[in-house]
Amino acid sequence: KVFRHLVPDRTTLEVDIDLENEMSAPCPSDALHQVLLNLIVNARDAMADPGTIRITAKGDGPEDRPIRIIVEDDGPGIPEEEYHLVCRDFHTSKTDGHGAGLGLGIVTRVVKNHDGTLEFSRSGLGGLAVTIDFPLAESDHRTPETGGMSAKSLSEAGIRRAVIVGNDGQVGDLIAEELRQAGILV
Repeated sequence: KVFRHLVPDRTTLEVDIDLENEMSAPCPSDALHQVLLNLIVNARDAMADPGTIRITAKGDGPEDRPIRIIVEDDGPGIPEEEYHLVCRDFHTSKTDGHGAGLGLGIVTRVVKNHDGTLEFSRSGLGGLAVTIDFPLAESDHRTPETGGMSAKSLSEAGIRRAVIVGNDGQVGDLIAEELRQAGILV
């Protein structure tokens, strides 16, 4: 439902999510939202109206990256010899003046910054399929309040200071303690 407004009414948006409740990727929900948004917009722009976009999320990826997300469409696709080009900033195949050519570059950076892999292939629908595999988040360092981002990973990313904003003092105290243990000034 979150992405339905991005595509024309006549476009079919299929979503199949089959992940176990305890499966969580080390990618914050807002970053994953940005990835899906860019992939859906790219698919929408490539397809004829009406078209089909399918989003699948399953726990059947490779052993080291079991969370697999596939976004595919029935558009014209991209020639295999151009797969390496589409992740470059400002590369676009749109000839109508739409798009800045940043979408797939952003997707690539977000996925790689969260230990994921990205692969392009021909979709079973006929267009492009983008497959993203994520490892499981480190459950012993995660809290729901950090959106799947651990204090350890924040520290490793160079975050040295944090301000906690919220109205639940106990939750804030727990988060502050976890951040301090990771060497972050709160």
